[in-house]
Amino acid sequence: MRSEASWLMTIATILVIIGMFIGYSVEGVHKSPQEFLSRQIIVLSISVMAFFVAFFAFLKGEKYLMRAQIIFALNFIVILLLILVLYMGEMVNGAKRWIPLPGGFTLQPSEFA
Repeated sequence: MRSEASWLMTIATILVIIGMFIGYSVEGVHKSPQEFLSRQIIVLSISVMAFFVAFFAFLKGEKYLMRAQIIFALNFIVILLLILVLYMGEMVNGAKRWIPLPGGFTLQPSEFA
């Protein structure tokens, strides 16, 4: 089990590093490297925290993840976010797919769907 977990963490780390390089090549041209790096670190920190919450919930047993009420509630929230895009969505390159958040961040609900 440890071998699979270490491989998974290695692959995930490599993908994060590749994603940061690709993101910088796309977005970093228009921003300073410090601004880009600080934004990426914030998003990476939030992602790591979400990973650990999901990981420890899974360790406590699948009953926490597989309850029908939780799954229904999460699906309902995602559907509401998809509808919210129609009213609060931000137009980028002719597509209205992102919800603006405080701090200059945006959320793309279709990623959760």
